[in-house]
Amino acid sequence: MKVDDFLSSREVPFEKLPHKPAFTANRIARLLHLPGKEVAKTVLVRVDDHFALVVLPATHQVDLERVRRELGGNHVAMAGEQDMAQLFPDCEPGALPPFGSLYHLTTLVDQALTEDEQIVFEANTHHDAIRMAYRDYQEQEHPRIGHFASAGLEDIVNRCTERLVKQVRKQLPDHLKKRLDPEDIVQSVYRNFSRMIKQGTYAFDDSRHIWRLLTVMTYHEVRDAVRFHEDSSRDVRRESRNDARPFLGSLPGPEEVVSFLDSMEHRLKDWPEQHRAIVRLFLHGETIPAIAEQVGCSQSTVRRVLDAVQERVRLDEPSA
Repeated sequence: MKVDDFLSSREVPFEKLPHKPAFTANRIARLLHLPGKEVAKTVLVRVDDHFALVVLPATHQVDLERVRRELGGNHVAMAGEQDMAQLFPDCEPGALPPFGSLYHLTTLVDQALTEDEQIVFEANTHHDAIRMAYRDYQEQEHPRIGHFASAGLEDIVNRCTERLVKQVRKQLPDHLKKRLDPEDIVQSVYRNFSRMIKQGTYAFDDSRHIWRLLTVMTYHEVRDAVRFHEDSSRDVRRESRNDARPFLGSLPGPEEVVSFLDSMEHRLKDWPEQHRAIVRLFLHGETIPAIAEQVGCSQSTVRRVLDAVQERVRLDEPSA
């Protein structure tokens, strides 16, 4: 039974929202000019030897391990197109409504969707959506509620960028506002944040703390940028160079690298790990663009660190 027929038969109020063909919930949100978090996407998963529907905001991603824990299975995986075609013969491929009960399936809804008054979802096709009160949906479907969705990076960027840019503008001294672009600083923060995720340093499980983390990272990025640009001896023209002045005169051989790294580890023991990584890569002959890409920072940051290390070496050397 199609969802609109089912709701009409139950005399449940709903609104049908026709739109251009769209094959993702995020695309539907854009076509209907709705926030992505208010549009639900339905995903079919295989739990051991049976299937279930999981429903979450368009802006979020399914965490299969958390779904497994919520449903109590041993193994969970995304279902294939053949499974969808067999279980949902009255739906266009991939257009799954969040009513598992109509197909004798368990429905698991993420807690994030329950916080909105309304829910919008695909109605058996890729060109029609339905909007209804979440309370009415809850009463008709009686889904299980769980925590299995994590915010996508795209959603974080959309929600936080403007606020972070404003934060940077407030923190920058007036005499540097023309020289430093707040958006460049924020993008540098996102690069570091993305690197933390890829390296496993930070997980989306902590999504409630993401804004706090980004705020702290932005503060430190601004502080470092201000220190860098307020160096009275800095020549603006040096910032466009592709190579930094090597603090050993020329690139060392393997034995010199090991010996120098040992001494540098002691000299720079209080420095951030990112800065020590920049030094290691430079000593192994990497170019500044390559170092910036591997470490996840801007090329100007690499130059700033290498200049600071050079100054540290100079100060530590015994005078003649």
